[in-house]
Amino acid sequence: MKYIIILILSLSSLYGQARLGYTFSEINSEIAGSSGYAETILYIKASTSRADVVYVFDDYECIITMIIPLTEGALHYYIEKYNNEYVILSKNKWRMYSNNSTATIELRYSNDKYKFIWLKD
Repeated sequence: MKYIIILILSLSSLYGQARLGYTFSEINSEIAGSSGYAETILYIKASTSRADVVYVFDDYECIITMIIPLTEGALHYYIEKYNNEYVILSKNKWRMYSNNSTATIELRYSNDKYKFIWLKD
């Protein structure tokens, strides 16, 4: 039973990651989303109960993840989560440290929407 709980927690954590550095095939096989091109840029778009998530690729791997909260409550949820889990760089910027990499997360506002932009450092 203990191992099942650990497995469930690991899988839910995996889904929540920005997946920077993952290939298109890796993300596409894990996510039930749509993919396509915006001009010449390949992306995958998926939706969760709190946000739309867009994974942007260069020739090989995910280089940008955008998390677009669907409600003001979801926006506050992510801000609180990032404040608690990552290093706060400013009121709209965080740094995430992982095993062998870091990422910068920046909250931006454009086209009447807030977006969390994840970039691999």
